[in-house]
Amino acid sequence: MSSSLRLPDRAVHVFFLRELAKEKVPGKTSGYLGDLKTFQVVREYVQPATSKFKTNFIDCLVGGQLGKYEPEWCHGGTLSQLPGTPRAVGPTSYFVSHAWSYTFSGLVSLVERHYEGLADTERGKKFVPVYYWVDILAVTQHFAGDFKDHPDSDFPGVIRASKAVLFTMYPWRSPIAPTRVWCLFEALTAVQSEAQHAIQIATPAPPCAHFVPPTSPACLGPLQEALMTTTLKKATAARDSDALIHLLRAGAGRDEDDTLDVPRWIPYGSADHVVNLLDGLSGSAVPRRLLLAGREAGQDERVNIMTASKNSYSAPVFAYMPLPGKILAAVARLLKRLENPAAAAGSGGARRGGIDSVSAASGRRAGVGAGAGPGAGAGVGRAAVVNGGSRMGAGSGAPSRAGSKGPVPTDALGGGDNVLGVGGAAPSRGCGGGGGGGVQELWLRPAQPYDHRVSYRPFWASSGFVSPEEAQLAGAVDPAWDRKEKELRKTHPDFRENWNHYFKQHHDEWKAKQLAKVQAAAEAQAAKERPAKEAAERADRALLWPSLGSCSSLALLGLYNGWMTADDVEGLGRALRSSRTVRELHLVAVRPEDGYPGGLAGLTRELLAAALGSRSLEVLVLAPPQVAFLEGLEVPAAAAWDLGGGAAIKDFTLAPVALGPRAAKQLAELLAPLPQLEDGVVDVRRPKPRCVLPGDDAPLPGGYRIAEREREVGLLPRGTINATPLAPVLQVLETSRGGSSSGPARAAALTHFIAAVAGPVAVTTFAKSAGFDPAVLQKHQAALQDLLKLALEAAAPEYASKWEDLLPFQLVLELLPPEDKNRIMLRKWELGQLVQAWRDE
Repeated sequence: MSSSLRLPDRAVHVFFLRELAKEKVPGKTSGYLGDLKTFQVVREYVQPATSKFKTNFIDCLVGGQLGKYEPEWCHGGTLSQLPGTPRAVGPTSYFVSHAWSYTFSGLVSLVERHYEGLADTERGKKFVPVYYWVDILAVTQHFAGDFKDHPDSDFPGVIRASKAVLFTMYPWRSPIAPTRVWCLFEALTAVQSEAQHAIQIATPAPPCAHFVPPTSPACLGPLQEALMTTTLKKATAARDSDALIHLLRAGAGRDEDDTLDVPRWIPYGSADHVVNLLDGLSGSAVPRRLLLAGREAGQDERVNIMTASKNSYSAPVFAYMPLPGKILAAVARLLKRLENPAAAAGSGGARRGGIDSVSAASGRRAGVGAGAGPGAGAGVGRAAVVNGGSRMGAGSGAPSRAGSKGPVPTDALGGGDNVLGVGGAAPSRGCGGGGGGGVQELWLRPAQPYDHRVSYRPFWASSGFVSPEEAQLAGAVDPAWDRKEKELRKTHPDFRENWNHYFKQHHDEWKAKQLAKVQAAAEAQAAKERPAKEAAERADRALLWPSLGSCSSLALLGLYNGWMTADDVEGLGRALRSSRTVRELHLVAVRPEDGYPGGLAGLTRELLAAALGSRSLEVLVLAPPQVAFLEGLEVPAAAAWDLGGGAAIKDFTLAPVALGPRAAKQLAELLAPLPQLEDGVVDVRRPKPRCVLPGDDAPLPGGYRIAEREREVGLLPRGTINATPLAPVLQVLETSRGGSSSGPARAAALTHFIAAVAGPVAVTTFAKSAGFDPAVLQKHQAALQDLLKLALEAAAPEYASKWEDLLPFQLVLELLPPEDKNRIMLRKWELGQLVQAWRDE
C-alpha cells in the first residue's frame, strides 16, 4: 500500500455495514455475510480480501486493493449508489464495542438502531456523516504475536478521538459483551481516557411489553459489575495501590456480605493510601463491614523493590499495620459523614465521565452521568478505575483480539470472579456497596501513640531484611585496617596463616560499632521528634471515640491485636454509654501502651468497667493476648447496674484471665443479676472466638514474612481451645430463678464456678506456662479453698448437686479431697464402659 489512513480515520458509515451484511459469502453457493458470526466474517471474508497486502480492510477498500472482494456498490470507499456518492469511510464518531460471537447482522442492526436515534438522520433514512469504528475492518487481521506490538494497537487513541464508546448489549436478556474481557477493556479505556468520554449502550428495539429500560440495573448492573471485576483483577495483579483505591472507593472488592477488607485489597499500600480510601467512601459505596485489622506488618519475598543505589529488598506488606492516628482520624471522619449526609454528598467527589444509556430504538439519553444525585458515587467513572489512559492501553497486556478465532472469556486473566469477592454479587449492587446504610461492623487495630522500640530498621522489616545502612557496610573495609593489620602481625604469630579469620573478626566488630552509632543517631532523632509526633497521634486517635458513640448504624465494634491508652479506654467508655446501637463489642488481644498503669491487668479491669456501662451491649468479648491476673475488679456491681449498664448482655466472655478470690466473687456478683445472660466464658484458657476474626478467612501474600517487631510483641496463640462455657451452668441455674434464694444462691453458684475455672488451681492445672510468680498463686491458695467451700454451701441446690459434671474433669480432681477422688475415677470408668458398650452395639 502506498499510504495508510490513521487508525481513528478508519471508520465506516452504517449504510456500508448494512450493504456489506447483504453480500454473499465468498466461495459459497448460498448464505450471506450477515448470517455469519462476526469472527466467521473475519475468517471467510476480511482475511482473504486483505491477504495480498496483509493490512487492514479499510485501507484496502479506499486504495482499491480488494480485487474480487471489492463490493460493486463501493468503489474506492465511496457509496456509488447514493446521491452524491458520499464517502463510506471517515473519521470515527463512535467506537463500537462488540463481541465477536454476535451474528454480523445482529451487530449491524444494533448500529442501525443507534443511527436511527441520532438527530437529522430522519430515523436512519438520511445520510449524515457519522462513522462507526469497527475493529474487524479497521485493524489488520494478519498479525500474530503480543498485542502490544500490533501496528493497530492504539485503541485508547481511537477512543479519545470518538464521541463515545457504543457498548452493545445483545441479546437483550443475556448480553454477551459484559462477559468478554476485550469489550470490558474498551469500556474501561473510555472511562479512563484523558477526555471525558461516556459509554453509550446500544440495545435492540423493545421486543415486547416486558422490555427493561436500559437505565435499569438489569442493563447497567452487569456492565458495571464486569468492569469492576476485570479492573480489580488487573490492579491486584499489578499491585497498583492507587488503582485499587479508586476501585474500592467506587464499591468494588465487596463480598456477598458487603465486607470491605482493606488489608486484603491494599497489602502493599501506605497509611496515606488508606486515608485516601476512607476519605473517598460515601453514599452507597460505604460497606456494611469495614475491616482494618487482622494483619501484621511484614515483607513479601516474592516482590522486590529496586533502590536508587541498585540494591533491592522485599516489598513491605501491611506497612500501615497497626493503624496510626491518621487512619483512625480518617475512620472518625467517615463515621461523621455518615451522620451528616449533606456533608458526605459534598465531600464524596463527583465522578468524571460516566455511563450514559442510549436506547437504539428511541435515542433517548438516560441521566446516569456525572454527579447525578446522592448516589452518583456508585457509578463507574474515571475515578473508579486506573488513572491514565496509557496504563490500560497499548502494551498493557490487554487480550489480543485481532485475528482471534472466537470470543475471549472474562476469566482470561486467571481465576474466577469469586476469587475477588465481587463476581457473585447481584448486579444491582455490583458497585453499590452497602446501599448507603452505613458501617454496621467495624474492626480496628490501633497502634501505640508512640513506640519506644526505636530502630534504624523499618518497623515492617522481617528477619532477612538488609537496611541501606547494613548494605553500605556489607562490602566496606575499615579505613584503619592497614594500621590494625600491622599491629596484628606483630602481636599474633599465626596472623599470616589465619589472615581471613582476623580480618573477619575485626570487621564484624567494626561494623557492629558503626551500626551502634546509626542506632544511637536514630534514637536521638526520635527523642527530638517524639513530643510533637506523640501529641499529634493522641489528638488524631481522640477523634475516633466520639464518632463511634454518635454513629447510628454501628452494631458491632471490634478492636483486635492493637494497643490502647488510658485516654482510649475513657473515650471508649463514653462512646459505649452514649451509643444505643452497638450490640457487640469484641476486645481481642488488646494490649496496654508502654507505661500503662497496672499493665495488662489494669487495662483488662478498666476495659471491663467501660464495657459494663453500655445499655445496648448484648455480646461482650474481652480476651487479653495472654493470661491476665486480676486480684480484684474494682467494678462495684451497684454502680454499674444503677445506671442501667449491662442489662442487655446475653453473651459474656472474659478469658484468658486468672482471678484471685476477691475478683472471682466480684465478677460473679456482676453476672448474677443479668436478666438475659445465657452464654459466655470465664476461664484461664483461651476462649473460642464468638465470630470470624478479621484475616482468618483471607489469604496472605505467598511470600509473606512477618516483621521482627511484630514477633517481639508476641504472636497471637493458635491451637486447641478448651475453655469451659458458661451456658451449662446458666441452664442449671435457670431452674432456681424466681425462688426465694435465687439472688444470693445464683451468685454463690457462679462464684464457685468462676473461682474454680479461673482461680489459682486452674492456673496450676491448665496454664503453667503463663509465667505467674508461684508465690502469688500460693498466697491466694488458702483463700480460694475457703471461698470455694463457702460458695458451694450457699449455692443453689441444682448447682451443688451437679457441679462435678459442669467443671473439667482434671479440675474436679484437683478440687476434691483425696477420699472423693476414687469415687470420681470410678464413675468416669463406669461411664467409659457404658460408652464402649453402646459403640459395640
